[in-house]
Amino acid sequence: MDNQLCLELFTKKHTGLLAVIDEEAALANATDKSLLEKFHTNSQKHAHYRFVKTQATTQFGIAHYAGEVFYTVGGFLGRNRDALNPDVANLLVASKNKIISSIFMALVPSEPANPKVQRQKTHFFLLFFQKKKQMTNNCL
Repeated sequence: MDNQLCLELFTKKHTGLLAVIDEEAALANATDKSLLEKFHTNSQKHAHYRFVKTQATTQFGIAHYAGEVFYTVGGFLGRNRDALNPDVANLLVASKNKIISSIFMALVPSEPANPKVQRQKTHFFLLFFQKKKQMTNNCL
């Protein structure tokens, strides 16, 4: 089964779910409700997005290859604002696995301004797919 359309729901620039989470997480007044509203606004016509139509809902759905799965947005923004532990980031950059190392190298500044490594806006998931696409193109 080709999952490209479903992946684009998450990774599309500016309107993908991950981009919307990043955008909302950067806003001080953003709430889980405003996040859900933007999800609905940007994705309601997407073939894999499921809109839950109730007043008090905090859910949205994704039609995955295995069926429809519904998610509750509670805590999405808080978890997205968490920084990656600097020790974990440095460990992954030092990985002997070139793929892992290159993915995390892009997220860790070469000379951090302070001892804590700041998490970049790009999601690891999105960066992974960009690297995968780049590596695939290089192999062709």
